[in-house]
Amino acid sequence: MIVNRFRGDPALFEDGVTRLEGLAGVPVLAVVPHIEHGLDEEDRPLPIPVDVRAPVGMLRVGALLSPRVSNTEDLAPLLAEPDVHLTWVTDPHLAVEQDVLILPGSKATVADLVQHTASGIASAISDAYRRGAWVLGLCGGYQMLGEQLDDDAGTEGGPAAWPGLALLPVRTVFEAAKRTRQSVFESVWPIAGRSLRGYEIRHGRTEAIGDGAPLVSEGGAEIGYRRERAVGCYLHGLLADDEWRAAFLDLARRDRGLACQPARRAEPLEVRIDRWARHVQRSFRGDAWSRILRAVSE
Repeated sequence: MIVNRFRGDPALFEDGVTRLEGLAGVPVLAVVPHIEHGLDEEDRPLPIPVDVRAPVGMLRVGALLSPRVSNTEDLAPLLAEPDVHLTWVTDPHLAVEQDVLILPGSKATVADLVQHTASGIASAISDAYRRGAWVLGLCGGYQMLGEQLDDDAGTEGGPAAWPGLALLPVRTVFEAAKRTRQSVFESVWPIAGRSLRGYEIRHGRTEAIGDGAPLVSEGGAEIGYRRERAVGCYLHGLLADDEWRAAFLDLARRDRGLACQPARRAEPLEVRIDRWARHVQRSFRGDAWSRILRAVSE
């Protein structure tokens, strides 16, 4: 047994450990104190404020929160930008006020798009775009930005066809087979020649059906596409590239009359994982760590 997210002094919990071991009949291997680890929560969105207005003078970045939102680790690098105010957005009125709107991934793209339509968020995205906001869709969010989503394979569990937000001239067809792979592409916009690394995990196949431009030198709309201030991409980890993120945000800063900023180094995911692993390892009691390793090896 492991006691997780313990708040307080673990030394004062020794009696609790003894009682737990007596009740459960198994040893307590660790008491892990709570820390703000900076990692994505399993089946929970990135822990940032919800529907909070930005202070004056900051770049307002709103991430659209949906019931089936996923891969919200994509947003974490934005926390490295001192002039960026990042909030989850569920209020259509607040969505219209943002300088940048981000549609993250989704475990059920069509269902979340239906939710955005019913809640008024879909209309707010279009209104914000018309007022000059930049809109970035990642994976499922990219699919939502297109003109049409077709699900003849039934992977989404909803209607066979659904209109998208029509900010990008692309069409997505959902397929039964899921694509999962590590990917490397060369950026052509907004910074050329940058090697972008990340991963893809999706059912959809996206194709261009109108004038636009690709984000990377190979792959076309199948990887990412843009038109004016609407941008979509399948690459999870796109915003983790410090130079790409800085170049993209500077476009929005210039549009809003804000000063451009140098590229900031976001804390890599691997660093946060290592910090958490060391924290957990320090919390093991006695020979618990070696006992776990022996059990795994057996």
